Amino acid sequence: MIEINLKLERAESGGGYLLRLVRSPELLDLLARHKGEVGVRIAAPMSAHTDAQMRAVHALLAAYFTTGMHSCPEGYGLDGFKLWAKMRYGPCIEIEYEGKPVRLPKSMSRYTKKELTDFMESLISEITQSGAVAESEKLQEILRGMEENRA
Repeated sequence: MIEINLKLERAESGGGYLLRLVRSPELLDLLARHKGEVGVRIAAPMSAHTDAQMRAVHALLAAYFTTGMHSCPEGYGLDGFKLWAKMRYGPCIEIEYEGKPVRLPKSMSRYTKKELTDFMESLISEITQSGAVAESEKLQEILRGMEENRA
């Protein structure tokens, strides 16, 4: 199987999309061998962020929750705290349920790179403003590691 990066562009007519194949010797050979009849599989792009970034976010959330210096209502537990943080700092969709608007947070695994960056910056800003960094060696360690990996 030949994997080729494709570019999807809006057709000038506005009636759909054009799929541009990158011209390559492998593609030309494939087309020649199969008399121009080839299948194309389109898949969603790879996640814009790494597993390391996701682990860092979850570690940051857990460490911040443990300090108790957050503004999340009491009684949520760690999972509830993570949901609260996603609703506060992450992208949400709004639906109507029984005549009332309800916000539903987007799964972190589906965040774009910008959404994840914005989420992390907002969370780190709150953590810093709360004074939790000075009180938690774990938060200091996580933030140091994030800074080292950024450099």
